[in-house]
Amino acid sequence: LDSKLSTNTAGFDGGGIDNEGTVRMYRSTVAANSASNYGGGMLVNGLTFIFNSTLSGNHADTGGGIHASAQLYVVNSTISGNYANGNGGGINAERSGSYLYNTTIVDNDADHDQDQTGGNGGGIFASPGFRFVVFNSMIAGNTLGNVPVYSDCYGTLEAYGANLVAETSGCAS
Repeated sequence: LDSKLSTNTAGFDGGGIDNEGTVRMYRSTVAANSASNYGGGMLVNGLTFIFNSTLSGNHADTGGGIHASAQLYVVNSTISGNYANGNGGGINAERSGSYLYNTTIVDNDADHDQDQTGGNGGGIFASPGFRFVVFNSMIAGNTLGNVPVYSDCYGTLEAYGANLVAETSGCAS
C-alpha cells in the first residue's frame, strides 16, 4: 500500500518484485527495475492483484514490466515505458490467466535489442491456450525494436466493454 520500489536489479528474475505467493498491491509504483531473465518490474508466480498502481521504466529479457506465470489482475493502473529484449515489453503472460480492467498499456517495447532471436508483443504477449481478458482498457503506442513498428499485442485477447487497441495486427479476439 502506497509504496515505491525503484532502481532494483535482480541477477535472474523479478527485478522489483518476485512473487511466489500472493501479492496485493495498492496505489504503488514499481519503476526503473531490471532483471536479466524474467520480469523487470515484477515476476508473477503466485496470485497477484494490482490496483491503482504504475509500473514504468522496467526492463528484462522477457516481460519488461510484468512476467506472469500465475493469475494476474490489474485494475485502474498504468504499465508504460517498459522494455524486453524478447517477448512482452509491458506484460508477458504465459501459463496463466490475466485480466486487465480500466488499465492503460502504452509506450512499451519488445525486441528492444533487435537481435536475431526477436520478440513479439510490445504491449502484451499472450501465450496460446490461456485467457487474457481486457475490459475498458487502452493498449496503444507500443513498439518492436524501439522503432516505430507498432505492436500493441500478440496473441488472443478477450475484449469486453469499451477498449482501445490501436494496432491489432498481431492480436486475435
